Formats: sequence, C-alpha cells, structure tokens
Amino acid sequence: MEIAKKRMSELLLAVLAVWLRAPGIGKVILTDPEARIIFLANESWSRIFSLFRIGAEKYFGTSFPHVLFVKLWMTISDSILWFRLPALVFGLGVIVLTYMIAQKLFGTWAARAAALMMVVSPYHIMMCRSGTSTAAAMFLLAVAIYTLWLIFEGRAGIFDVTAFAFSLLVLASSHYFILLFILPANVLVLGFGRKRKECLSWWIPLNIALLVLCAFWWTRWVGGPLLPSHMSTITSDFVTEKILPGKDVLNLKFRFLFIEKYVGILMQLGGFFSAGRLLNGWSVLAALFVFFLYQYMPFAGFREYEDGYRPRLFEFMLLAAFIAAGAALSFTAQPPWTYLMPATLIFYAVCGNGLVRVAGWRTRAFFLVTILTVLFGCVPTTRIAEGNRPDWPRAAEVIKEKNNINAPVVFIDGWKSIPFSLYAPDLIGRTENLFPNFDMKMLEPGRMRQDALLPLLHGTIDSYPPYALKNIAEKYKYMWVVRKDVEGEPTSSKHVHEYKMWLNGNPVELQREALGGGFNLILYSTQTSK
Repeated sequence: MEIAKKRMSELLLAVLAVWLRAPGIGKVILTDPEARIIFLANESWSRIFSLFRIGAEKYFGTSFPHVLFVKLWMTISDSILWFRLPALVFGLGVIVLTYMIAQKLFGTWAARAAALMMVVSPYHIMMCRSGTSTAAAMFLLAVAIYTLWLIFEGRAGIFDVTAFAFSLLVLASSHYFILLFILPANVLVLGFGRKRKECLSWWIPLNIALLVLCAFWWTRWVGGPLLPSHMSTITSDFVTEKILPGKDVLNLKFRFLFIEKYVGILMQLGGFFSAGRLLNGWSVLAALFVFFLYQYMPFAGFREYEDGYRPRLFEFMLLAAFIAAGAALSFTAQPPWTYLMPATLIFYAVCGNGLVRVAGWRTRAFFLVTILTVLFGCVPTTRIAEGNRPDWPRAAEVIKEKNNINAPVVFIDGWKSIPFSLYAPDLIGRTENLFPNFDMKMLEPGRMRQDALLPLLHGTIDSYPPYALKNIAEKYKYMWVVRKDVEGEPTSSKHVHEYKMWLNGNPVELQREALGGGFNLILYSTQTSK
C-alpha cells in the first residue's frame, strides 16, 4: 500500500496512457501504409524474398525486417488488433523509457512531467495505434539513449552493453533513426565518457558493424529519408507578390523559411496539429499555449544542475543532433512528426526539468493548462482523423448489394486499392488499379521491375491517361470508380486529375456513396455519355 501511494502519480500516468491509446485499436480502418505492410506480408516466404531482391518493399512504405516481423507475428492471428498490438506495446515502452531517461538526468518530478508530455502527445498516440515500424524504431532508440547514459557515466554492465548494441544493430537494419544517433553517441562516449578506454574493445567493432549495415540498408530504409520534398511553402513569387514586392527576395525568403521551420519544429515537438485542424476552442488555445511553453521552458531546463555539467552535456549533445537532423529532414518528403519524434525523448526531459526548476505556482498552473489544451484540443484530432478514413468495408457492401451488375472496381489512384482489397478479398478479381509508370527500372534486358510487382498489385500500367480508363469503359456496361473529391476538382498528381476530368465529361453517374476522407464510390453507366 505504501508503494502504491508513493507511485500514485506513475499509476495515473499509466492509466491515462493506456486509456488514450488502447480503446478501439482493432476497429479503426487500416491506413494505406498499414495495408501495404499486411499485403506484402501475406505473400509466401519465397515471394517475399524474391521481391526483396529487387527492392520492391520500399514502394510499400515499409522496411524488409518489419515485413518479416509482421509475417511471423501474423501467423498467430490475422486480426487488426493483433497486427497493431506490437506498436501499442512498444509505444507504452517508449513512455516508460522517457520517464527513466528523465529520472536519470534530472530526478523523479522532472521524469513525471516528461512522461506526462509524452502520454498526451497526439503524434505519439497516433504512432501507438498504427501498425507501422515507427513505434518499434522509437523504442529501440529510447533503449539506446538510456543505455548510452549508463555507458557515458561508466555504470554499464554486460546486460546494458548488450541491450545497447542489439537495439542499434536492429535499428540500423530497419530505420533511418540510426543516422540521428551515431555521431552524438560517438562524441559523448569517445570525447567525454568516464571509462572510454575500457569500452573501445567493443565500441569500435560495433561502429564498424553499424556503418556496414547503414551502407547496405541506405536505400531500403522505410520512407526514403533523402527524397526531396515535393512542396515548397515559401516561394519567391509568394514573397514578391504577397509580402514585400521589390525587396531583396532571396534574403527575405530565407528569413521567412527560417521562421517557418522554427515554428513548425516547435509545434511538431509539442504534438500540435496544423492550423487546418483547429477543430474546437481547446485546440485554438493549444496553438498559443504549446508554442509559448516550448519556446521558453527548455531554456530553464538547461540551467546548472546540482550534479554538475554532465547531464547538461549529455542532453544538449543529443538534443542538438536530433533537432539539427529534424531541421535538415524538413526539406525532404518525410512526414514532420516522424523525424521529430526522436527529439521528444530528450526534449520532454529538458522541459520537465525546466518546469521543476522554475519556481512559482503560476508556471505550474500554466503547464497544467497547456496539458489540458493538448488533451482536449489536439488529442481529439487524432480520433477525428481516424474516424474520417475511407470506410472500405462499407464500399464492399455497396458493391455486393448490386450483385446483378458485374462491374469492375476501378481505382484511378492505384495505391488506394490495397486497403480495399484486404477488406474485400473476393473482389480482387474485379479490381482495376491504374498506375502511371510507377517503376520503369530495368532488372534485365526486356524486363522491368514493375513486371514483378504487377501480379502482387493487380494493377494496370498506363503512361497516357485517361486511355486505360477508356479501355475499361469500352469493355463493360457499368463500372465502379473510387475517386477523391475535395472542394471541387482535386489538385493531386497529373494523371489522377486527367482521369477525373474524363469522368466528369463522359460516363453517366448512377449512384454515389461517400466513404469518408473525401473519397466517393461512384457507379457509372458507360453506355451513354453526357
């Protein structure tokens, strides 16, 4: 009983963490990345390895080790709950390790504050409810950070060193998070470690092994970390036409770009969603409170400590490396929350320490109000986003209700057919997926990589839309088309736009079913045109 009283804060944190993450985890509709992972893992072992040899897994937004893990994991059960359970467990483990890291560096109260920030982080909640590899990668990185502190202080035993090496070797084979960690870890241990000479016998071989693995997996890490971004929010035209015409465009552009990235990083670290998702008054307040908290609280957290400069050196080195890497990756196609989540492992500890060290009830009250705004403002957006995913089971029901119409189901954006196919496997034979030259790499003379992927995707390659859609319309009296319409005609890729323009001007629409997320299932008659 005495232990329970002393650990009441930790118990409440655990209850809140599970309550925000676990309910309904097996009922939420699969996302595209999740469906692609299951789709690939459902193949035979020989087929998976043959696809791996041609580098096909990166087109499914996953890593080969994660596919193997899912393949083994799903032999026990094929339910969505079972598929997502590892992410939930790893995510809860990240919260525990966040607490342990902050406690080692700053003490119990700072650890409780850091853990609370991770508990209510909407992006972390979203990560725990998704069957992708991000949660596992975060857990491995958290294990590495915790054991690195023990190595840095000369307190690591054989178990700690083994856990450190194992977590990094697995991480190097599955995720680009390893790139964020190698350099600062070497600087800390080799430059400032208490027993650096004693650990060289295993530290050097480990670094060699990590470099070899990174070289091998460089192009195969999940997400393609070095792909450039397709969007630029600050453009010269925007500056010259909208802001200050006639000024020094280049200099001004860089200033706006710096401000944009800085504010974006603070918002992402705070778990705050974009302005387009300000869905209630609490989230409007969060836009103000979260920014203010993460603007000023870290500076208090970097003050001198009773234990000397070493905790500050450790946290500053890792946090600076993670934030710098996040700033660099903000110019790539990576989702911002994924490359900034590693920084929260240290950033929340720093903020928790800052909260403890700033005296006065006003500061603590402000922190609690910030937590409330995130909990009631930003966190609900994760649930709203989950509920707004396309309802693929409903789409299958609508199609089967028209059992007298043997019409194909056409996806003009072919990747969207994969989650649908998992919910409606009996309709795969009627599904037509239109991919415009998604992969033309030659494996050998006369054979392209797409030839090996098409049997898996059940897709159709067409370089000149909308001819593939016209050919389908000529073969059938009716056809179902899944298309996304948001605020009029969409501004997605060129081929999707051309398909939709053709649909707007040719076949006659007979029935429309809203699926959610802006997607519609539409039945067309191809015998008459508008």
